[in-house]
Amino acid sequence: MGFGDFSQKHGLVKKHPTAPIKKFRNELKRYCDVVEIDEWGTSKTCNKCFHPIELYKNKVIRKKRDGTRTKAKLSVINSVIRCKFNECSLCCMDRDINACKNILFLLQLQKAGKKRPQCFTPKNMNECDTP
Repeated sequence: MGFGDFSQKHGLVKKHPTAPIKKFRNELKRYCDVVEIDEWGTSKTCNKCFHPIELYKNKVIRKKRDGTRTKAKLSVINSVIRCKFNECSLCCMDRDINACKNILFLLQLQKAGKKRPQCFTPKNMNECDTP
């Protein structure tokens, strides 16, 4: 089982999870093989084409009390993402689901003994050597 390593920099102590994750991970280890996967870039990279993603923006028009409408504004919908690459089939997806699919992909590469793609390393976010 692939398990994210919580490489975040927020919380009470840097690089430590904000929830009782260690206990959960140790409990999982009693039942299956748990492999820690570096999470860097997994929620910011499309799981289909490996291009960068962005938060989904929706056009919002509000109706005032007097019945008139406001000028349309683009509003960001938190945790919903879309791929920046227009030819990609990923339209809208939850950011956490996208990250989970990328962590599974990285686990499969690690188990096969293959190298981690460049788009999942801190220096090369915009370049990816995956198919």
